[in-house]
Amino acid sequence: MRVRSIFCAVVPLLAVVLAPPAAHAVAINVSCNSRVVGAINVTANGTGISGGFTSSVGGPPGTLAAAAAACNETQFNWYQIVTATNGAYQNRQGANLTPPFIDPPLNGLSVAQDPTWADNMPWYWDMYAPTAGTPNYDAAYQLSNNTTAGTLNFADYPGGPAGRTVSFNTWLVSLNANGSFQAFDGGFSWNWAQATNSVTGIAALAGNPTAAQYQNIIAGFATRVPEPASMTLLAGGMLMLAGMARRTRR
Repeated sequence: MRVRSIFCAVVPLLAVVLAPPAAHAVAINVSCNSRVVGAINVTANGTGISGGFTSSVGGPPGTLAAAAAACNETQFNWYQIVTATNGAYQNRQGANLTPPFIDPPLNGLSVAQDPTWADNMPWYWDMYAPTAGTPNYDAAYQLSNNTTAGTLNFADYPGGPAGRTVSFNTWLVSLNANGSFQAFDGGFSWNWAQATNSVTGIAALAGNPTAAQYQNIIAGFATRVPEPASMTLLAGGMLMLAGMARRTRR
């Protein structure tokens, strides 16, 4: 649930309780066109999970721009879904969310569960900023504020009521300049439980999302970042598009 999200980040389902103890860290090589361009490294970190994707090309040190070019695209982000939970969550319109669902959901969770604003793209970190003065907007979730020259960060610190568990799948995604999808570049699964307020079961995923985990649940999300002409003027200034350079959020 993005450091903020679905609650702030990640969480597992009953399955996490029944599963055997799992690794608390994972390293995954990322390849494009038969060439390793970097690695995903994430680890359990206190009450959540953190790490990111670091480029190994274009340097030393490596740069995200060089890794993106090697993958025939422009930028990276994360795609995260909740695969299981023992609790009820609602989207911003108050409709119940049934796993698998995207984290963060379209425009964010219900205000009662998490008032933090989210954009209308299916990616974890926000690709653009809302109009000036939008309630509960936090620039910390902009893609541009979660990237350095060589690394795309990832972090999620979930929360929830007593007994809550949640399971997540998180993939690195390559995106075009307008924020539209290009490719999945590897991912990992993980769990969170309120009882221990900790992450367990971090493991590399064997492949890309299934149709049910991607094509069937992106309805309503934009396919690309809104054009500047669609943004409005407020407080005497044009709302800037952020993150074309972008977690989770979600």
